[in-house]
Amino acid sequence: MPKNNGSAQVPLLPGEQIEYQSPYGAIPKFLLFALIPFLLIMSAAVSVRAHWYNKGVEFQLIPLSPINTAYAFSAVGILICCIGVLLEIYHRMHPREVIVTNQRLILPRHRFTDQTISIAWGEFSAKMVMNRFVFFEFYDITLRDLQSKSKTIIRSAHFRNFDDFATFALLIGETLGMDWSIKGFLPGRTRGRKN
Repeated sequence: MPKNNGSAQVPLLPGEQIEYQSPYGAIPKFLLFALIPFLLIMSAAVSVRAHWYNKGVEFQLIPLSPINTAYAFSAVGILICCIGVLLEIYHRMHPREVIVTNQRLILPRHRFTDQTISIAWGEFSAKMVMNRFVFFEFYDITLRDLQSKSKTIIRSAHFRNFDDFATFALLIGETLGMDWSIKGFLPGRTRGRKN
């Protein structure tokens, strides 16, 4: 019975049941909802300042007038915002998923292809690492295929919802016999959904 994984068809094996699946590959929310609007507002402010007040941005290393530098900065900022929004639209139109079944793990190979990786439960090892950036916490799960020695990294920032990542991580850890926990915002709380 085929199951849709984005635009690629992933056939299930006989007796195989899907235990968990979640969209994967989105732009991190802090980029989409914080950095892109900030960059757009800054670009608009610099452009308005240059156009209406004849005040620009002066950089010693750029051989342009301050007003032309302001217009160039605005154009680059708006272009970066447009690229970010277009990438998010692409990911919403071509969703990718991580799928956990009772026999294997099915993952997207890359963020922009329809190829998938299928690894049986006994054929890989996993390690989870938490990284910090300012006040953000990011989790990475490194899956190493014991047969081909290749590795795949699943990042928490690419899940649409952090609880989806936490559920995925807790399910992987529980299946592999590892005691993983992901701290919640409140003391004593663990993130993730219990099925």
